[in-house]
Amino acid sequence: MDSLRIDKEKSGQVTLIRISGEFDFQTGGEFLAFVKSLTADELKKVVLNMSGVEWIDSGSLGAVVNLFQKVNLVKGRIILSDLSGKIRKVLQLTNLDSILPTADTERDALAQLEEQ
Repeated sequence: MDSLRIDKEKSGQVTLIRISGEFDFQTGGEFLAFVKSLTADELKKVVLNMSGVEWIDSGSLGAVVNLFQKVNLVKGRIILSDLSGKIRKVLQLTNLDSILPTADTERDALAQLEEQ
């Protein structure tokens, strides 16, 4: 059975979302439900830490784009961090690396968002 773990915490004004496990078409709906539950305040500054995810498929990629769109609706910022080489490659192949900001580490992402 596919399993996705989603953890959320606040670090100052930044919402940290850490996902791990199977993040694919089958678990993408669970992530979408989580995204829907986020408040406008929680969407102002977001770090999506994907260190616990090896790869993503089109369904989970769509869920990440959905989060990106929700953040943009509230004029917020999102940074994806701790991406595996496979996930970086998917973002490059789909040209999403040109619109989805990334950072090597969660710490780097937090520093970028706290500068504002």
